[in-house]
Amino acid sequence: MSSPRQTFFHYLALFRVQLIVGSLLVVAQSFVSVIPPRFVGQIVDALGAGTTQDVIVRLSLLMVATAAVEQTLRTGYRYAFLDTERQIEYRMRNDLFAHLQRMHLAYFQHERIGDLMARMTNDLAQVRNMVGRALMNLVLITMTLVFAVGSMLTISPKLTLIVVVLVPGVAVTFNWIGRRVSKRFEELQAQFGELSTKAQENFSGIRVVKAFSQEQPEIGAFGAVNAEYVRRAITVARYNGLVWPGMMLFLGAATLAALVIGGSDAIRGEITVGQLVQFIAYLYLLSWPMVLLGWVTNQFQQGWASLRRLQDIFEAKPAIADPVDAVTSPIRGQVEFQNVWFAYGKEIVLRDVNFKVPAGGSLAIVGPTGSGKSTLVNPSSSTASTCSGIRCSSCAVPSAMCRRRRSCSPSRCARTSLSERTAHSLTNSWNGPATSRS
Repeated sequence: MSSPRQTFFHYLALFRVQLIVGSLLVVAQSFVSVIPPRFVGQIVDALGAGTTQDVIVRLSLLMVATAAVEQTLRTGYRYAFLDTERQIEYRMRNDLFAHLQRMHLAYFQHERIGDLMARMTNDLAQVRNMVGRALMNLVLITMTLVFAVGSMLTISPKLTLIVVVLVPGVAVTFNWIGRRVSKRFEELQAQFGELSTKAQENFSGIRVVKAFSQEQPEIGAFGAVNAEYVRRAITVARYNGLVWPGMMLFLGAATLAALVIGGSDAIRGEITVGQLVQFIAYLYLLSWPMVLLGWVTNQFQQGWASLRRLQDIFEAKPAIADPVDAVTSPIRGQVEFQNVWFAYGKEIVLRDVNFKVPAGGSLAIVGPTGSGKSTLVNPSSSTASTCSGIRCSSCAVPSAMCRRRRSCSPSRCARTSLSERTAHSLTNSWNGPATSRS
C-alpha cells in the first residue's frame, strides 16, 4: 500500500460483500422513499374533486405501510455500513500496531510518541467515519437524487430544470468550503499531535519536571499549545458552519421558484394542485441529502487528511530487519561481542568492545550517566543496528528467533535517566576508527 488511495480501497475490498449488500439496501430504501409524495398528491387532488373518506383512509394506510418498509430498509443498510466501519477500524488499528512493533528503536526516538498516539486514536476515528457513515451517506445522496429528480421529471420538466440549474452553485460552494476544511483540519490534527506529545512528555518526565521546579513553565507551555489547538478548531468550525446556511439558501431558492412558477402553471391548468404539492414534497425530500452533502464533503476531507497521516506510518520502513539467510540452528545461549563499534551519527560511543557471556551467565554493566550502558545493550538485543562482531552462539547475525530467546533487555540490564534517554537520538550506525567518547 504505497498511497492513501491504495490503502483506502484495500480495506474496502476486505469487506466488499457487506458493502455491496448495504448499497443495495440503500438503493431499495431510496426508491421506496419517493412513493409517499405520490400518495400526498393523490390525496390533495382527491380532496379537490370531492372524494370519499374511504379513499383518503386507503391512501393514508398505504403511506404508513410504505414508511414502515422504508424504515426497515434503513435499519438494514445502517447496520451493514456501521458494522463495516468498525471492522475496518479494528483491522487497520491492528495493522498499524503490528507495523509499529516491527520498527527500529531510532524511529521512536525521532517520532513523537504523543503524535503517534493521536494518529492511532483521533485520526483513525476520522478514517472510520469516512469509510462508514460518509460512504453510506454518499450512496444515499446519489440514489435519492436519482429517484427524486426522476420523479420530478414526470411532473414538470420545466420546474425540474429550474431546480437542477441550482446544482452547480451547490457544487461550487462545497468545493470552495471543502478545500479549506481539508487544509485547516490537517493543521488541526497536527496540533492535536503536538498537544498529545506535550502531555505525554510531561507525564513520562514528571520526575525531571519536579526536580528542576519546572511546573509553572510547563503549565504555561501546555496552555500555549492548547490555545493554538482551540484557535485552529474554531477556524475549522467556522468553515463547517457555512454548510447549513448554504444548503438552506439553495433549498429556499428552489422552493420559491417552484411555488412562483409552479403556482402559475397550476392556475393555467398545466399541472394539478396535487402535483404541485407532490413536487414541493420532492424538494423537501432532497433537503436532507443536500445537508448531508455538506457533511459528507467535510467528512471525506477530514478523513482523507487523517488517512494521509496514517499512511506516513505505513510507509515507514524498519532499518533493522532479519536477513534472508538468517541462521535458524539451535541456540545455545552464548552471546559474544568481538570488536564492536557503535556511534550516534558520527559520534563514537562504543569502540572496540569485546566480551563473552556464556549460556546461563550474567553480565553487570555499571557506569555514570552517558557512559554508554544502554547503548551497549541495544545492539545486543537488536533494537539498534551495529557494524558486526555480535555473535549469538552459532548465529553471526542475530535472527528474530535469537532475539526472542535472549533474556537480556534494556530495561533490566541497564538503567538510564530520563535526560539521557531524551537527549540522544539514534540516527545511524557507523563503523570505522575514531576517538572513543569518554
